[in-house]
Amino acid sequence: KSIVSEVFTRMSESYEKLDRPCEAIGPIQTYIALDNEKRATPPLLKRIASLAAKGNCAQVYAKGVARIARRPNGVTMTKVDINGVEGTFIVDTGASFVTLMPGFAKRVRLQMFRTGPLELRTANGAISANLATIESVKLDGLTASSVPAIIASKSVGDGVDGLLGMSFLGRFTVAIGDREIQLKARTLGE
Repeated sequence: KSIVSEVFTRMSESYEKLDRPCEAIGPIQTYIALDNEKRATPPLLKRIASLAAKGNCAQVYAKGVARIARRPNGVTMTKVDINGVEGTFIVDTGASFVTLMPGFAKRVRLQMFRTGPLELRTANGAISANLATIESVKLDGLTASSVPAIIASKSVGDGVDGLLGMSFLGRFTVAIGDREIQLKARTLGE
């Protein structure tokens, strides 16, 4: 959260200069995902919408509608396809990023940013993590591309391949009910 917005906007501008407007959205989404409530400002959302229009990115940003059954214990788990590899993820609206556990990240072969590990605060304390971008996330009829993610330095538990955080969920309208979570794709800049 301490990195200034210019780092992300300059990275976005670099992608745009390379004529890769859809990829230029990713750094801005990463910046927003670090503190969605404060950073999802009209100018940044307008920039995302502008890049999306320029690259016709709406088809890959977010598509679909899904319903995920909730467990009585309050922990919602679901199967998620990351770059063609299926894993078991906890749906976590409190996580800023989609988070992959180390073993699963190796199987998926993510493209990591060369920033080195970052220290992040979580509900379970501080962790070290690397930033990455997921090419494709699929879940029960939902799809999204170029999703910002982190690779955690340690696992959160047996049988859990990751956390499905707001860098993915934030692309959808999320309605949490007693028995299910409903997700519906948002349009870019919404």
